[in-house]
Amino acid sequence: MMFGLTAFLSAFVASVVIAPLMGRLARRVGMVDQPENHRKLHDRAVPLTGGPTILISAVVAVTVTLWLNPGLLKPTVDDAKFLGALLVSGGLIVVIGMIDDRYGLRGRQKLSGQVLAALVLLPSGIIVHEVSGFGFTMSFGDLAPIMTLL
Repeated sequence: MMFGLTAFLSAFVASVVIAPLMGRLARRVGMVDQPENHRKLHDRAVPLTGGPTILISAVVAVTVTLWLNPGLLKPTVDDAKFLGALLVSGGLIVVIGMIDDRYGLRGRQKLSGQVLAALVLLPSGIIVHEVSGFGFTMSFGDLAPIMTLL
């Protein structure tokens, strides 16, 4: 049970260290949201680096937790494929978010990127076969990969 605390603390420390660094980098390269009178509540430029900070912190948390608890995730090909697909998929979502923040993407462009990120996960074995709630269970059968994508 200690691994939950390990993951939390390592993610917290990583985010506290990484967030200011990413903020400085964002300001240097111009990845900031400028205030405007119309809809923005902030009064100065805000770095657009939340996504990368969270992704890097999550990777640090998983890495530290697995390093300190090697039995938690047995080193198999399936586990490596799952973690790799999760990293690639998360990276795609972060990149799409950064492009959207910087240049503004249309809804269908963002949706296409999100579908691509979900498609990366399917071969790794992440498939929702059924959903349960409020005393009901819905099984998807052969439609499970499509329902997982949705």
